[in-house]
Amino acid sequence: MLIGFMNNPNNELLKEIELAGEFESDFLELTIEYPKSLPSLVIASKKEINDLLSTYSLGLVSHAAWFLFPASPYDSIRNASLKEAEKIIEAAAKINAKQVTFHSDPMPFVYKREQREILVSRTIDAIDHMNSFAKNLGLTFCIENYNAASFGFADFQRLFSEVDCKMTLDVGHCHIPQIDNRYLADYLGEFKDRIIHVHAHDNNGEKDEHLGIGNGGIDWKKSLKLLKKQYDGTITVEDHSSNRKQFLLSKKALEELWEKA
Repeated sequence: MLIGFMNNPNNELLKEIELAGEFESDFLELTIEYPKSLPSLVIASKKEINDLLSTYSLGLVSHAAWFLFPASPYDSIRNASLKEAEKIIEAAAKINAKQVTFHSDPMPFVYKREQREILVSRTIDAIDHMNSFAKNLGLTFCIENYNAASFGFADFQRLFSEVDCKMTLDVGHCHIPQIDNRYLADYLGEFKDRIIHVHAHDNNGEKDEHLGIGNGGIDWKKSLKLLKKQYDGTITVEDHSSNRKQFLLSKKALEELWEKA
């Protein structure tokens, strides 16, 4: 298992990379998004980013902004979202990231069944486009589980029958019934051959809080035991605490729990 640190896009990027190194992370998950990690800013800082990664011996994966709308029923919005997605993928490629993770479209809950089916098809079409674009630049494209109302378990089954992409499994999202209607064991059982990256954060089962490991209601002993049976790769701690040192507590907890799992 390798444990990674994700930059806060509200903070100065190079300082965030320094933190990742000082915290002895195995890798950085660079989220390429507004305001201080936009694609243009990442590309402009390519040399400094790569120098810091080398200094601290950090591996690198990347993450896109979660609030793009590639399945929008408005073609102008959809096309603009896909264009922004391409910029993110290009920036990731220029800094030699190994992979890039996207969320599915955060569709509203108001659509009727037939409308939702149309938008799920548009989501899959968009993922196919982004996956091909990433492959052409040498990146592995991952889609992350998030909101079952817009893209749930059955939709992932359909996606993987049509598109040859990979998956980032978010353990925290699997613990929120209002967000995801299936649990960790379901995803691990069905998509184990697609999962190549994991996000770890805690919550109390009601909303996406992104708490430190052990600060919510997730049974981490059970969860990591399930995970460790078939996965031993990269895990990003997605703790959104304003206290960046909280990462160290989560990292230590994750290491200890993994060792015992």
